Amino acid sequence: MRSEGDVLVQQLSELMTERIEDADGAMELATVAGLASRLGVSSPVLDRAETWCRGSGAPLLHDGLSAVDLDVLVEELELVIGANAPAREVEDALFDVDEVLAAAVWAGQGAAVQEAGQAIGVLVAKAPALFAEMAEEASELVRTQSVSSQAEIYAYWYAIAELDDDEAF
Repeated sequence: MRSEGDVLVQQLSELMTERIEDADGAMELATVAGLASRLGVSSPVLDRAETWCRGSGAPLLHDGLSAVDLDVLVEELELVIGANAPAREVEDALFDVDEVLAAAVWAGQGAAVQEAGQAIGVLVAKAPALFAEMAEEASELVRTQSVSSQAEIYAYWYAIAELDDDEAF
């Protein structure tokens, strides 16, 4: 069975074979690269994506990140939490925001998303039971170098990890 990192590298490889011509394509690439990088994946395709991001892709990626309204994504998560939605809906809303944060961190724009990450941490603290199913995954994620080096951005993963009965942080 392939790991999540392997799947992300394959997706990134496929994205890198296509010509990225718009901000949406740049965000898709940054999201996949950001998630792979956060897992500690090392791959030549990730290196090529980073070169693209720092070079010819920088303007498209800037436009893509600028077009995302993080406040709306955080508000959508808050609404799902307030509606006491099923765990799967909460997880989907969290991952919608998390993907943007991972893309921004990977692209060197972490400061621009730090406030959103902290706001999500507050939301987790207000409704911990809705995030409990993600606690084991969060515990693994906060051990990665990428997340631990950006703890102020990924505060919500730490809040979720604290829900893991088997772990102490």
